[in-house]
Amino acid sequence: MPVWPKFQLSRDGCLLAHQESSSSKVFVNDLRKNQIYCLSPNENITSFCFSYNSEYLALTNNTPGGNVQIYNVNTQKLVENYQNLTGSNEHLVASVFHYEKEKLVNCLVVADSQGNIYVSNIDKGLQKYRFFDRNSIFDNFGTNNDSINNLLNTYDEQNTIIIVLNQKFLLFNI
Repeated sequence: MPVWPKFQLSRDGCLLAHQESSSSKVFVNDLRKNQIYCLSPNENITSFCFSYNSEYLALTNNTPGGNVQIYNVNTQKLVENYQNLTGSNEHLVASVFHYEKEKLVNCLVVADSQGNIYVSNIDKGLQKYRFFDRNSIFDNFGTNNDSINNLLNTYDEQNTIIIVLNQKFLLFNI
């Protein structure tokens, strides 16, 4: 079950995104410039995250089909708008940016309400760069009844993210 208020600090520690409730917009505090601005055009944001280099902020919402909006935080402009990412009635519940160092690529990893994971290549504008069915993730771990609560980045060299479940977590190589 999501908890509010939500906060996300950029990796460089200069930007703080926050949302007061599930029905409020997402605001960004630029701690360098002592400015606050709104980047979400509407409410119902389910998750948000900064890119590895703190250049982008991705927002997911609870629209059936899974929509993602990616903003450049320096210009405060929308740079990508992915519609119907899941291709079904599922909505997105968690997100994390991951930087593939060997390919020098910003990837956005999002999870839907059924536990499927979608990877988008932001630098090349590929909405569905990779897809992982929930069965390929959960079957080997005996966690079929678990749901994904959050995704976290390990910032390692192995392209690993942390999948946070109800009462445990998994390390997953994307």
